[in-house]
This record gives sequence, C-alpha cells and structure tokens, in this order.
Amino acid sequence: MSLELWMSNLWFYSLQTGILILAGGLLPWVFRLRAPGILHLYWRLLMVACLLFVFQPLAPISVPEPISVPLVEELVGTANPSPGVQDSASGNPYTWLSGLLVTGVLLRLIWLGVGFHRLNRLQRRTMRQSLPPHLHALEEELGVSAEYRVSGEVAGPVTFGWLRPVIILPKSFGQLEQGMQRAVVCHELLHVKRRDWLWNTVDELVRSLFWFHPAFHWLVRRIQLTREQVVDERVVHLLGSRRTYLHSLVEIAKRATHTFSLPAPLFLQECQLRNRVRLLLQFSGRRRSKKKTALSLACCLGSLVFAGWWSLSAFPLSRPPVARLQQVEPAEEERTPVSVEGHVMARKLLHRDDPEYPPVAKVAGVEGVVFLRVLIDRGGAMQEAEVVQGHPALRNAALEALKSWRWDPIRIDGEAVQASTTVAFNFVLKPGAREPRFGIWIDASGNLWDGERELDVELIVQRAKNFGNAVVIRPGPDVPRTLLLDTVEHLKQSGIEHVYVPSGAMEF
Repeated sequence: MSLELWMSNLWFYSLQTGILILAGGLLPWVFRLRAPGILHLYWRLLMVACLLFVFQPLAPISVPEPISVPLVEELVGTANPSPGVQDSASGNPYTWLSGLLVTGVLLRLIWLGVGFHRLNRLQRRTMRQSLPPHLHALEEELGVSAEYRVSGEVAGPVTFGWLRPVIILPKSFGQLEQGMQRAVVCHELLHVKRRDWLWNTVDELVRSLFWFHPAFHWLVRRIQLTREQVVDERVVHLLGSRRTYLHSLVEIAKRATHTFSLPAPLFLQECQLRNRVRLLLQFSGRRRSKKKTALSLACCLGSLVFAGWWSLSAFPLSRPPVARLQQVEPAEEERTPVSVEGHVMARKLLHRDDPEYPPVAKVAGVEGVVFLRVLIDRGGAMQEAEVVQGHPALRNAALEALKSWRWDPIRIDGEAVQASTTVAFNFVLKPGAREPRFGIWIDASGNLWDGERELDVELIVQRAKNFGNAVVIRPGPDVPRTLLLDTVEHLKQSGIEHVYVPSGAMEF
C-alpha cells in the first residue's frame, strides 16, 4: 500500500471513529443513561468498537479495464527509482505528515515510559509500611492484599502493579481520621481488585497511538472518570457513610501541594473531582429500575451500531487495485539503431533505383539536393525515412526511390541490427531535358500578360496546346492568393491540362 493511500485511509478512519465517538457521547444524554457502572461498560464497548474499525474490509479502488499491455510499474513496482524521483518523494507532504505522526507516537510512548520509571523509583525510594489492624480488616473483607509504602513525593494515594500491587500513600495520610483512612484504603484496594492499573495502562497506550485524535482523548477521560465513580459508589456502599468519604476527598485535596503525571489510577485528579463530588452528593441509594436501564442501554447500543454502519459506508477505506495480468507474448528485445556514416552504407548497397525527375520540377526548372535520414531494418530494407532538407517538388520522388533500395545489414557480434544513415539525391536537369513551357504573368487586377501584351483566355488556350497543353503562371507583386486560385481554376475549366505556379513548383 502506498504512503498516500495509507494516509488517506488513516484520515477516513479518523472520520469514522470521530463520528462514532460523537454519536456515542450524545446517546447516553438522550436516553438518560447515568449509572456509573453501566456508563463505564458503555464507554469500554465504544472504545473496542473504534479499535475494531481497524479490521474493516477494504474496498478496492475502481480502475478501468486495461486496453493494452499493463505497465511494468503496475505489475512489479519500480525497483530502482531515479534520483529525480527520490528527490520528489522526499518533498511529498505525505512523507512529512507520516513522519510527524510517528514522532508524536514515539514522544507519547517516551512520556509513558518516563511515568513507569517514576513509579519504579517511588517504590525503590520508600520503605514498606504496615497498616493498623482496623485497615487490615478491609483486606480480609475485600479478599485482596497489597504492599503499602509512604512517600512525600505524591499528593494522593497511587496504586500500581498487577501481580504484586503496590499502594503508595502520601505523608499526610497518617494525619487523617480513622474513618477517612479507611475510606482511602478501601478505594485503593477496590482498584487492586478490579485490576484497574492494567486497564489504565491499556487506555494510555491507545491514547498514545491516537495522540492526534481529540475524540480518543475525550473517550479515555470518560472511561477514567466513570471508573473512579464506580469505585466511589462501591466505597460508599461498603462503608455506609457518604459524608466520611466526601470529607476524605476534600481533605486530601486541601493537603495536596504538588502532583505530577503517573500512568496509574490516582485517588484524586482535579479534572475529575467536581464530577465525582457532584455524583456523590446526588447519590441517595435509590436506583433506576433494571428494566429501564436495560432499555436505555439497548437503545444506545442499537443507535451506536447504526452510527458505525453509516460512518463505514460514508467513508470507506480503500486498498490498492489488483493488477490484471494478461497473457502477453514476450516482445523481442530491440536495440537502439546503430548510426552509420553515409559513405560506409554506400559500400554496403546491394540494389538501388534512381528517382524519376518529377515533371512539375522539370517544367518549373527546379534543381537541388534532397537529404533523407533512413532507418534500415535487420534485413537491409528501408524501414522508415524522413526528409531532412530538400525542395518540396523533389521530396516525394526521393522517398519513392528509397523503397526499392537494399543494403547488406550491419552486424554486431554476428547479429544483424538496425542501422540509421543519411542518403542524398542530387537532382540536376540535363541540357535539353527541361520541359517546354508557356509562361504568363498575372497582375493584382487579374489580367494575364505575355511580356508587354495582355492575353485573353482563348488565346492562352490556343498557345498552350503547342507546349504540351501546359502553362506556367507567375504572380506579380500583391496578387491575392484567392485571385490566383480562381484564375488557375478558370484556365483548367477552359481546357488547359496542367497549370503550374513557380512558387514551390506546385501543380494545380
């Protein structure tokens, strides 16, 4: 697939997923889908649908049926492009755009790697801590355990690790009341139980690959927000105290003096705090009926399927056309004709016919040399010929004579090859060979003259019979061409067989 086609498909894929995410973002509001757990599942399904769009079938580019033998580039591609082609490719905007996209992905992955390094450094620079008994009871209640550490470099609790989860608590954690401490640890243990750190890493990798796509960034933020809201709701249910949990959120927000980006679910993010607190304040234990929730979710998913189908139909991805191979007989390799001097080919001449002197040239008294460039095939016959220089009245006679010429073929390594050479014909009138002619003049008024005497048409016809029924008209200055042609036509209609005009020695 060419770079231009690849970039075009990426653009259409971005449009497809953008439309899908836009529709997916509006549907929960339309169908009043608000439960954090259902919304979190919904956003996850939307992310999976966008990623599955990568595997959609590609539509072939329509090309017309080949009329002739396909080009070599269509069958096997260009193996060694010329320097000029390479220079133009380096200035292709698609090359620069693809380089920018790859650079962005690499920078995002480097940023992610720096975050993992910070987590590893935090773990190495802190000591393992033991929790009070009232907090250990939470581990038994939830059925999970973790390694606890305390650090002054984090603004709030940080949980990471999959097989050996680690919870890093801020130094301010020890200053919280026991109820708040229990709420914070319960929140982090629920992240451990749900394997949220692994899911968070996958979300960050997707956001790195699609760093240029704002819809993907928005979708990842919605997934992260609903994940925290699900955990918040579960903590309130386990502790039985919404007020205590709200106080723990507010208290950690007050004590947070600094923060930095980490690839892990954070207990507190300023961009999510307002939405999380609003949901907790609205939480009253009364839930929407399962039937209405299922109906809203079904409506959202059904509408989402329709939006995905429409986006795929409106902006389909393309694949390169399949080259149509034809059974073609291999053409015999042709070499560039060998250029041979005229005197060399003259010694190889086997047969020649001299050209006949054109009658019109005889009447007009035209003489001169005609030079022709001749292409001789492998058999020694004339293949092509073109006039390089010569009088127009003599050219056709020279070309006709060449058709019967034969040469001994030029051979290279014993193999006959095509040759090109120059042939010259010298047309010279022999004494007395000039055709007798009757010449008259025509002035700008259309009058015909023989020397000092004006002639009428009847007298011209009578005198032309003594000169082979031919006459030569010499136009005077400023004679219009239309007048000359009318006069020639009038003379021919009067019975004169040949009428010549010396300009170009043309017969009318």
